[in-house]
Amino acid sequence: MSSERVLFITGRLSEPALRRVVDELESEFSVEGDIAVLNITVAALMHTDWIARHLIVEQAYERAIIPGWCQGDLHLLSEQFGIPFERGPKELFDLPEYWGGMARTPPALDSYNIEILAEINHAPRLSDSERLRMAHSYRESGADVIDL
Repeated sequence: MSSERVLFITGRLSEPALRRVVDELESEFSVEGDIAVLNITVAALMHTDWIARHLIVEQAYERAIIPGWCQGDLHLLSEQFGIPFERGPKELFDLPEYWGGMARTPPALDSYNIEILAEINHAPRLSDSERLRMAHSYRESGADVIDL
């Protein structure tokens, strides 16, 4: 069975972690992953309009994955580059689950004597029910303080 060629788009800060996760995807699934590192520190701050101006695609891919927090019209990118673009999960470490693998096990935090801070990013973009769902999830996961 041939491998699916996938282009992962990211920023400089998450490149090393994404490379490790893509290596895992290549070993567990039929994926041949390439990574395009764009000139931005935080990948979640990319917008599809910005990606369209900065991304260069020189090879053929079955699809391209942008970070889940990226905003904008994916159709714009698909039209410009001639490949389907998708928003991946909001956390790059969830890519194996996105591919159909097992969900990652959260780390055990009960042995630490610290206050655990959770942050709900992009809170204004979320509905009240989504913010509450995330806050309850963070609280159940051990957060002592939840910041918006």
